[in-house]
Amino acid sequence: MKTVEATLLADYGAIDRNLARKGLLAERGITGVFDGPGDHTLTIEYDPFTLSGDELLETLYRHGLSSEVVAPPIDLQGRERWLEQLKDGRRVLIRPIRPEDVERNATFVERLSPPSKHFLFLGGIAQLKPDELERLCDPDFSLDMAYIALGLDDTGETGEQVGICRYAGADPVHGAEISVAVADAWQRQGLGKILLRHLIDYARTHGVPRLYSIDSVSNTRMRRLARELGFVERPDPDDRRQVIYSLDLRQP
Repeated sequence: MKTVEATLLADYGAIDRNLARKGLLAERGITGVFDGPGDHTLTIEYDPFTLSGDELLETLYRHGLSSEVVAPPIDLQGRERWLEQLKDGRRVLIRPIRPEDVERNATFVERLSPPSKHFLFLGGIAQLKPDELERLCDPDFSLDMAYIALGLDDTGETGEQVGICRYAGADPVHGAEISVAVADAWQRQGLGKILLRHLIDYARTHGVPRLYSIDSVSNTRMRRLARELGFVERPDPDDRRQVIYSLDLRQP
């Protein structure tokens, strides 16, 4: 499957997302239609073996849309976005966190179960303060990065936030500390690994030398995830109840 970003042609006025989505999904070769990065865009998933490039363009024009291939830019600018399918078939949209995500992210953290919240904050924080939430949703991209996962319904509409992965305080020598959390109802479906892989790729291409995480020794999910992604594990010399996972990004 491939995706294209479809933008409303100027001659057609304001886009009706639901109408455009319904019409496109009825077309041969169109497998998914999702909200695009802008107010007047849609991201369309299609089967290139069923729908040729010329046929795709003709289909889009028929629905009042023009297109260009979606590819994450070299510089962030908040435009990176990926459609991912989980083990159970559910789909998520992954993109960088934005300042307008404050309320959505607060709801996500509040709904985490006590064990999930404990592992996310190592028991030190029960609830983020408003100013902390604002800083989390408006990172300094020279030092920090955060991706969120949004659940998609059957029509492709983005719903609640179901995951987050971030690093903070990137240092040219020591690297940056990471954290990852997934909503309880979305766990064990590979979402944490998907989020971390995108974060690792971003950190590597932006010169972060190392990613690390300090976690509870009882967090078996994080241990399994870290090992699958190549992190090295060692005891925390300052607290025997914790372990340190580290990934050297300078290695090829």
